Amino acid sequence: MSMATQFAADVLESFAREHVAYEVSMLTETTRLLRDARRGQRPVLSSPMEIAYLESFLVHARLLDEFFGVDKRRVFAADARASDYLDRSWKPVHPVLDTDQRRAVNAQVVHLSVRRTNKVGFDVDAIADAVCESVLGFCAVLTVLRRKWFVAAESAAAAFREERPEQTRVPLTVTTTSETHAAVWLWKKP
Repeated sequence: MSMATQFAADVLESFAREHVAYEVSMLTETTRLLRDARRGQRPVLSSPMEIAYLESFLVHARLLDEFFGVDKRRVFAADARASDYLDRSWKPVHPVLDTDQRRAVNAQVVHLSVRRTNKVGFDVDAIADAVCESVLGFCAVLTVLRRKWFVAAESAAAAFREERPEQTRVPLTVTTTSETHAAVWLWKKP
């Protein structure tokens, strides 16, 4: 076991290879799906599938925010954190979600909260970029052995960062059948 964790190395390796890779892959893929949905230049994403893309994206962002997050408290003892893979202190340049974004994700998607609102904004590409930055920064400080455990997550993050179009933000309003609205900003080639 590492000095920084309660988990055995084989558990950490399996978790990194399977679950962290999955979360990064799903976050980058749902970002691509949201971009594709926007290519039609429609002002509103209204199908249940498109709303599911956004909600899936937000759930994966929140999970990765917890994994890479600066808040080291564990809600559940079995929750893995980036710090479990290091024998020294590391924290991302900035959190994946800021406090307001995390509250909005919690209220809109994760909890059935009276704080839900009919209008909330999510900067999808900025959040995806923060995840990719966290993945790449984290992998850069891992030991050679442990970095191999994250090869799929690191590759997905690097590929996503390379393919991003010109940084021109275009607002996208997402509307569900219940008339809940979420403004989403995506990168689009001019």
